[in-house]
Amino acid sequence: METIFTTVGAGVPYRIIPEIQVNPDSHSVLSYVYNIYSGAGDGTEYDDRGQDRNYRNAVNDRNYMGYVTIEEPGNIFVYTTNGRAEVPATQIDELIEVICHYRQTHYLESF
Repeated sequence: METIFTTVGAGVPYRIIPEIQVNPDSHSVLSYVYNIYSGAGDGTEYDDRGQDRNYRNAVNDRNYMGYVTIEEPGNIFVYTTNGRAEVPATQIDELIEVICHYRQTHYLESF
């Protein structure tokens, strides 16, 4: 799963990084947690699967905005802020739409 680069609202750039989960058979599965960072960045701090190399330090990253958890796909989404910076509610809705589109596209491409 790769980093999702997107813009929402009036062109505000974000990076969304899915937490990668791996089954015992070594195949990655769709994530239920998506970390959100402000700014487009250049992607150099992430490996080719989109996994944050310094995930344990993500909360200390000045661009870290929190994460979206998908509790029930298509129905229940929870945004958790990092406590310092917060994504506006209207932009969270748009970011959730981007995540849902990514999940649907990724799922369809896996067949």
